[in-house]
Amino acid sequence: MDAARWLTAAGALGALVSGRSRALSALSGLALLGGSLATRFGVFEAGKASARDPRYVVVPQRERLDARRAADAASAAGADTGADTGADTGASDAG
Repeated sequence: MDAARWLTAAGALGALVSGRSRALSALSGLALLGGSLATRFGVFEAGKASARDPRYVVVPQRERLDARRAADAASAAGADTGADTGADTGASDAG
């Protein structure tokens, strides 16, 4: 990722100072392209490396699943209590 930062910075600087020079503009463009590719492959490799360690994949998935199950259980328990929802019971006040 350091190479990506350096290439991107060099490309941006080159684009600013190149003026009307076609060769410097082309080199700046190549540096920016190289920085972009280095960033893309760096992120890709980092993703593969983190996927190899189950702490970063399985544990967060289990935590989300447990939280979802707890929320579902809490909402189901609230619905099963038979609490008055304010709905009409069918009884009329007029008598």
